[in-house]
This record gives sequence, C-alpha cells and structure tokens, in this order.
Amino acid sequence: VAGGGDGSGPGVATQTLTVPNTMAGALIGKAGGVIRALEERSGCKIVISKEGADRQGMRTVSLVGSTEQVLLANELVATVLRVGTLPDGSDTAAVISSVGGGGGGYAGG
Repeated sequence: VAGGGDGSGPGVATQTLTVPNTMAGALIGKAGGVIRALEERSGCKIVISKEGADRQGMRTVSLVGSTEQVLLANELVATVLRVGTLPDGSDTAAVISSVGGGGGGYAGG
C-alpha cells in the first residue's frame, strides 16, 4: 500500500527527534505553513508534541512515512533548524526548495 496513511502498514518508518521549545515555532511556522510545506515536500507525516509535554524545555518531533520520506523529512527539518527560518515563515520556500533537489511529487502514486 504505497503512500499509506495511518502509519501502521508494512514499509512504514518512524523517526523521533527532540528539538528545543524555542525552535518548535520555526518548524511550525505562521499558521502552520512551514510544517505543512515540509509534509508536502517530503510526503511524510510530521507531528510536534505540545509545549510543556517535556519539562526539560524540549519537544518531540515524530516523522512517519516510508523510509525515503522519513529521510527527506529529517533532512528538511535539520535544514530549517540550522538556517533558523524566521517564526513568521518568511523565506520558507527557499529553505525547502534547497533540499532534495527540484521536482517534488510522488512516483507511482
């Protein structure tokens, strides 16, 4: 079941990252724009835990999808964190398009 939805089927990979609360806003973006763009670009489901879920000032970021989708999402998230995308989401397109080459879209969908 290529591109399955609920993360319970075969061929589904999951990766969990931990990010500081202060960087969660950069990943979410204004009105969720960054996280939606990351999901669209990678094809991976990205879930960020609620603030305060971890009392150490950290939040959990879960990536769920195919192995390829998870790897791409991980790279995209790392790029957003490294570049320090502004919380208002400005220049998000440049950050996202700089990772994984051009194109996009899904093969065999």
